[in-house]
Amino acid sequence: MTGSPAATYVTGLGAGWYLPSIDELGLLYYNRYSVQKALRAGGSTLLSNTAYYWSSTEYSASIAYTFDFFNGYANLNGKTNPYTVRGVRAF
Repeated sequence: MTGSPAATYVTGLGAGWYLPSIDELGLLYYNRYSVQKALRAGGSTLLSNTAYYWSSTEYSASIAYTFDFFNGYANLNGKTNPYTVRGVRAF
């Protein structure tokens, strides 16, 4: 997702970090028990079950998809909205 605070934040995390796609966020949501267990074991911040997480999937120059971790739905939002960012790295 270009031109957004979310993209700027993830870029600042360093090499290998990226903003997950809407499909990748769906996979995290549907596998959240295992994901939370791994995050807890690694001492990382857990996923919130009430947050909207930004994805890298854009709808237009000013709108991108977020994933609602409370209900499990994808939503469209303006890129300047202050939603949660979860950077991920390939392993």
